[in-house]
Amino acid sequence: MPIIRHADVKGIPTGGTGPMSTRMMRAARLHGDRRVTVEDRPIPVPAANQVLLQMKAAGICGSDLHSFRLPEPEPNVRDFVPGHEPCGVVVEVGDAVTDWKVGDRVVVYHRCTCKKCHYCRTGFRNWCPNRNMRGRRAYGFNPDGGDEEYMAADADDLMRLPDQLDFVEGAVLACQTGTAYYGLKNIDTRAGDRVLVTGLGPVGLLATLLAKAMGAEVIGADPLAERRRIAGELGADAVFDPAAAPLADQVKSLWPDGATRWAEASGAAAAHAAIPAAAAMNARVAIIGGGAREPSLVLTALMGKQICVIGSNLWPFTAWDEITDFVIRKRVPIRRVVTHELSIDDAPLGFALADRGAAGKVVFRFSH
Repeated sequence: MPIIRHADVKGIPTGGTGPMSTRMMRAARLHGDRRVTVEDRPIPVPAANQVLLQMKAAGICGSDLHSFRLPEPEPNVRDFVPGHEPCGVVVEVGDAVTDWKVGDRVVVYHRCTCKKCHYCRTGFRNWCPNRNMRGRRAYGFNPDGGDEEYMAADADDLMRLPDQLDFVEGAVLACQTGTAYYGLKNIDTRAGDRVLVTGLGPVGLLATLLAKAMGAEVIGADPLAERRRIAGELGADAVFDPAAAPLADQVKSLWPDGATRWAEASGAAAAHAAIPAAAAMNARVAIIGGGAREPSLVLTALMGKQICVIGSNLWPFTAWDEITDFVIRKRVPIRRVVTHELSIDDAPLGFALADRGAAGKVVFRFSH
């Protein structure tokens, strides 16, 4: 079957890249100091090794908020379209692309890596030591990301979206579901474990859903009442406000021996400091959330209970099928973490909602 290189999709012209480049699209831009605009920009022209995606959904991640909050934007914020959780449909393929065709439903692996080192060649692109080559960091930070109606992406960064999953679920899977799943896997979460999830933003909420699907009991902790409410609705066995009393005291009121597994998604120094007291004997703790930079955990305090703390870095490129299979097979309702589905023209509202913690996950949907 011949490869279709261009498609007439919702009015996009066929027959070459020239006419495509004259068409305009809507795209969000971050300007620092919590300022967002939505602009008209030319539809990108894919290179020979790239595809052009018609975006269907794109999520806001916590790392997008770091950029959103910067008082003075870095070039990686100012000069590029944000959004590293893209999900869409291929509408054009470059001349060197053979593995993808027009109409394929795909998610983009957002981290830009060398694709040549031992880690990249064995699927562990999340560990690539040569990131940021030629200034490329990740989609949404250089090159452009998914908060735009059309996006160019390297063909070897694409992952196929299973038919059982919709585009919003694809955006939720693009970064945060895999991050939560791989964190739980790194600490060998099993049925019967007592899992503490600190930080109930989207990653923490997804860790709650996934840990329950793995057969664990789950306690969630977050200072924001709205996030605790959502976690309770998603099946957490208990939710605590860490500001109300020492976290270890609250956890041990339900689990006297402490948590056997811990998904730390807040990045908060106070959560790190609580690990020796709130974790059980021989517990395993995954540090998933970024944030705190000041030391707050005395490593020798881990010795008495032989607590293992591991940093969990995104998820391997080759784990995509495992992650999506688990979600499908266990019927994990990952879409339930999404509390707001907005148009890209509502990008200022979407970032404001995510910034205030007044939402679960915010996703932009594209109607074309």
